[in-house]
Amino acid sequence: MIVDLILLGGLAHVAARTDRYWPLWICAFHMLSVLSFLAWQFAPNSPLLFKAISGIWSIPELIVLCVGPILDLRQSSSQELRSAENRRIEG
Repeated sequence: MIVDLILLGGLAHVAARTDRYWPLWICAFHMLSVLSFLAWQFAPNSPLLFKAISGIWSIPELIVLCVGPILDLRQSSSQELRSAENRRIEG
């Protein structure tokens, strides 16, 4: 649990400093995972559903981690291509 809280702090730090959108989504999914695990810890008589829900949030977190950088790379390469075309037309 300590490792998850440290990771959450690091993800929040990265999400606050970047101009990309996908670190914010990863931070949000990880926070949901931590909060659902804490809910399970503070309600010991609750069903194991809370523990299962805490693991569920890792799936969208991994999807965003795989897809987010790829989409950012596509967007930045298309912006570079457009700016190169504008320089060619203007120059």
